[in-house]
Amino acid sequence: MLLKGILTLLILGNACNPALEKNNIPISFSFRLDNDFDYDLFIRDVYYLKQLGVHHFSVELILKNDSNNTPYLENIQSLNAVLYKLDSLNFYVHLIISKWNARSILVSDTLLEKWNLLYQQLLDTFILQLQPFKIVSLVYGVDFENIEKRKELYSDWLFKIQSKVSYPIFYSSSLFHTIDCQLHEYSDFIGIFYEQAFDDRYKKLARELHPKISQKFKNKKIIITHANIQGKDAKLQFQNLLRFWVEDNIQLININSIYNQSVMSRNSVYFSLKEAQSFKEYLSDYLTYH
Repeated sequence: MLLKGILTLLILGNACNPALEKNNIPISFSFRLDNDFDYDLFIRDVYYLKQLGVHHFSVELILKNDSNNTPYLENIQSLNAVLYKLDSLNFYVHLIISKWNARSILVSDTLLEKWNLLYQQLLDTFILQLQPFKIVSLVYGVDFENIEKRKELYSDWLFKIQSKVSYPIFYSSSLFHTIDCQLHEYSDFIGIFYEQAFDDRYKKLARELHPKISQKFKNKKIIITHANIQGKDAKLQFQNLLRFWVEDNIQLININSIYNQSVMSRNSVYFSLKEAQSFKEYLSDYLTYH
């Protein structure tokens, strides 16, 4: 009788406790549109993701400086072909402007205001070029010292540019600086960049920071722009990203790649999830049943 009672309590306890992972969170995969971009690889990649049941796709554009410290987007001429293809396959498209190497694009403090104004002009032109396409979101910077040092320059600019488009334009900060990043005050969306520090498979970070971020920004929407899931234990890393959110404001998790293919298609010893069978099975179940 005692054993029967214990089993009954365990069954009831499990039935009363929902899964730790948040349900119904869209999952995106991204690739870098750099100078190594191969359109044929891209086509195979997107069809494979479509087959897996993925509906969101992110394109990471690489920001660089020329010899005059003028910012530009690498291989931007290939973007139209990518966006037309993603439109034809009915993907929800997200754009992320990131940097390849922080050191190569940082400028001195005396040049920061000029650089940021040039960057805003670049973004103004870029956003005009996006008008023919159905864009879901645009991240205008990721964990970027140039921008964070002159955050005051972005309040009025973001208000003006946001009024011209229907999709959100926002900044993505390092997970560790998200609570204090003042750039998040200027948008209804905030982005989070997870760094490659997953010795605990993200559990400690998620348990400590997700509730604080979720509560502080309870009136905003949260997107993890860079999940940085790689190597072994990918399934558990992914599950922990879905956990410990105390509000319903987590909107999307993007599983990024440092290459010109998503991690689901990339052949790599380490920076790939192509052979991560338990992750793929969990992802399939999550996309199908949640």
